This record gives sequence, C-alpha cells and structure tokens, in this order.
Amino acid sequence: MRKALIFTLLLIAVREAGGQVTGANIKVDVRLVNLSVSVTDRTGHPVPSLRQEDFQVFEEGTRQTVSHFQPVTAPIRLLLLLDLSGSTVAKMDVILEAAAGFVDSLGPEDSVAAATFARQLHMVSDFTQDRSLLKRRIRRLENRGSRTGFYDAMWSAMDLLDRVSAPRKAVVVMTDGFDSSLLDPREWPTEHNFQQLLARAGENESVIYPVYLNTRSDFAIPLTRTLKKAYDRALGQVETLAEQTGGTPFRSRRPEELERAYRRVAAELRTIYSLAYTPSEVRRDGAWRRISVKVDRPGVKVKTRPGYYAR
Repeated sequence: MRKALIFTLLLIAVREAGGQVTGANIKVDVRLVNLSVSVTDRTGHPVPSLRQEDFQVFEEGTRQTVSHFQPVTAPIRLLLLLDLSGSTVAKMDVILEAAAGFVDSLGPEDSVAAATFARQLHMVSDFTQDRSLLKRRIRRLENRGSRTGFYDAMWSAMDLLDRVSAPRKAVVVMTDGFDSSLLDPREWPTEHNFQQLLARAGENESVIYPVYLNTRSDFAIPLTRTLKKAYDRALGQVETLAEQTGGTPFRSRRPEELERAYRRVAAELRTIYSLAYTPSEVRRDGAWRRISVKVDRPGVKVKTRPGYYAR
C-alpha cells in the first residue's frame, strides 16, 4: 500500500513538472533556465553583495522560484575573440597589446580562452588561468589579411562555450562586426546568417560583449554608398547581438581607445550574478518566453537576456 502511494505521488509530481509516463518508464522533461544578471546603481557602478532573496524573476509575468544562485565573485569562463581579418591589419600592434592588457584585468579565479577569426575561428589557447601563457600567445599573433566570417566565427564561439559547464560564461569579441556576406552573400556565402545567429544567441547561456572597433577611416578613398550601408548595418547587428544576451556593446573609434573599452568590459563583468530557475509552466512549443528580473533595491539598473524560445 505504501509503495503504491509513493508511486502515485511520483506520477503526479512528474506530470506537474511536464514529464511523461510511458509503460514502466518515467521521463522527466524539466528545463533549467540560466540567467546572467548585471546590476548597477544610478552612476553605473556595480551593486555587490546582493543575495538570492533580493532577486525576483518573472517569465511571461509569472514569478518564478530561483533555485540556483552565484554571486558576482564566482569565477567566470570567458572567451576572448579577436577579429584579425583584412580590415584590422593596420591596427595589429595596438589590438594585441590592448587584448593582452585585458587578460591582466580579469580575476585570478577566472578561466580565459583566446581565439581569432577571419574566415573562421582559430583557437589560440584553451581555457586557462595562466595569464603569462595567454599574453605570450596573443602577442605572437599575425594578421595575414582575409575576408571576414563574423557570423560563423560567433557560431563556433557559442559551440565552444556550450561544452563548458559553468554558471557564468561570456564572450568578449573585438570586431568591426563586418561580415563579408553583407556586401554579396552569393560571392561570400556563410553557413549561418545573422538571423540564425541572433536566434541562437537568445537561447545561449553566454553573455556577449562586443568591443566595436571602427575601421571605416582606414580606407584611402571615400566609402561607396553600398559599403557605408553595410558598415552601418554591421554596427546595428553587433549592438542587437549584445542586447539579445544581456551584454553591452562598447565602441572604440580609434585603436588607442581599445584599452579603455576593455577596462569597461572588465568592470561590467564584475556586476554579473548567475541565477537559474525551472519554469513553473513547462511547454516545448517553440514559443518565445519573455523574462524580466527585478531587484529589491531602489534606483538600480538590472539587465539580463530578454527571454528564450521554449524548444
């Protein structure tokens, strides 16, 4: 009698969690939604020492129960991605020195991987806490000039981070955001277009921080209308990609400003809390689920990804 009662209660719990019961098999279909949440005050400074009970998470307006929490001091897994396509050749020395300096600005417990891209992503170093090794490898990089496969490189970056088990993950990508397919998708085809990349970024658990480097002024002649339009579109896409993941785009008009942009990225990384919850209503219908997060503190700014697709 007791076993039958326990089994009945288990079936009810499974069904309420969105599971399925088939014959003697019980399948529990529960999705854990992970969020990286940035919290700053009115002046843009991070708000430290928040507790799990300070956060309220809502999905489609319904409050959710936060089951996992990591403070801003928790280690982060970060991929530093550098655009070494033809458009950045003239700025290589400054780009590499600024990237090496950024490595030093991260916390001692953070693990950092480095990669470059032109047509595709190339690993420089796997995740490590050895800052000296990272900086040596970054400073030895060369730019041989090539077209830019920004979309496919970012897709590969998310592939890499999907294999990493960590509550706090981020991509910091230094780029002008220009994908060669923006000029002619038939001449320079891609495996993934921007809309596909944006959709995946919305489902990904990594925050994207683009460090936008303006390369337009490097042209010896004025930009054609077509090329100017492509650059404007690239900038808009970079900003949209950051917003979709709860990140922030940082602009650098000149290579000399990269160091300052990286410092701002490092400061924002120290504002990220990690939260997770199991949705109170589990439906794999592919629909978009809106997410909002509130913090029980006056005058704070809270930022996270806007939602996810329930696949």
